[in-house]
This record gives sequence, C-alpha cells and structure tokens, in this order.
Amino acid sequence: MSKKQSANLGSQYFLKTACVQPTANLHSKFDNLYLRHHSGGINAIMIMPSPPKFIKAHSTSDSRILFTSASHPERQWGLVLGRNKNTREDKLGAWEEVLIVQDEGDKGFVWRPTNDLPGGEELVWIPSEVEGGKDEDKEGELSDNIPDYKSRWRGWMVCEWQYEHPQLFWITDALKDEIPNFCERVRIWRERLE
Repeated sequence: MSKKQSANLGSQYFLKTACVQPTANLHSKFDNLYLRHHSGGINAIMIMPSPPKFIKAHSTSDSRILFTSASHPERQWGLVLGRNKNTREDKLGAWEEVLIVQDEGDKGFVWRPTNDLPGGEELVWIPSEVEGGKDEDKEGELSDNIPDYKSRWRGWMVCEWQYEHPQLFWITDALKDEIPNFCERVRIWRERLE
C-alpha cells in the first residue's frame, strides 16, 4: 500500500451484513451487524452488533477496502480474501476466511448498485487478474457495457466458528452443495459516516 492512499481517505464508512433473501417469514441472526477486526494478533473478521471502535473503512481508487486507525491515521489494514494454506496454493476450499491485515489489502472490491439494501449498493469481489472480467471506472464502479464473467468468488457467508463470535468467510466455486447449517449467506453494505 502506498503513502498516497493513507493521505487520501475519501469518505469513511462501516461495513454491515444483510441477509441474502429477506422475507417476512425468514429471520436472519446475522442481519444488520457490523464487521469488526478480531484484533489481539488475529486477523479474522467478527460479526458484531456494535460498530468498530478504533478503525473506519474507506475505498481506494485501485479497488481496495482499507481501514484506518482513529487514533493513528498512519496505521492501515486492508480487506484480504484468505487463502487455504494447508493445500496447494491454487486449490481453494469451498469457503475461505476473510481477513483484515495490517499493511495489506486485496484489489477487486467493487460497490455494485442494488435497490434492496440500505445505501443502494453491495460489496462484491471482482478480481482484476481474471481474464474477461469487467472494466472499472476511476471510482471502482462497474462498467455496464461489459458482460459478467465467472470467477472463483461466489459470495459471502457468516458462520459460528472458532473465536466465540460469528466470523466472515467468502464462498468459492468449489461449494457444490448447501452451506453448513451453522452458516448463513449474507451480503455486505456500507453505513456511511458523516
């Protein structure tokens, strides 16, 4: 990450969850919650009812989601799609962790317009390395004139996992069946800060 990115924060926001298919009959226990860094040397993302206290997110012109410390603006963390370290590098599991890692941050996070979420947009991942992917304009928005492509990313899910709080994962194309019963698919939107 460059110093230029830390100097130009742009509008700041918190990331929040939304259930995939909201209906009057379906209640999601992971709906309308905040994404928070676990901290304590653990880069996992926890899903909590209260907003983060010490870091706020912002988007960069190169399609990264960065988090800046409220008390130390020179410190930054980036949103990273975790990769399975236990197998070959090119082999992913059906789902992988989403992390917040200091001085890192994956490219390819884009805000896609939608009419059914607060703020009118949802966070998706479109890897810039994928051949035939969509072009992005200067603000990281999708160009409408290029057809969709197929990639490894298939969405987000939250699971009751190992850190005593629900944890965020990304779903890969390796998931062929239903997600585990201790997980729910979610969407991610941003709550803008004034």
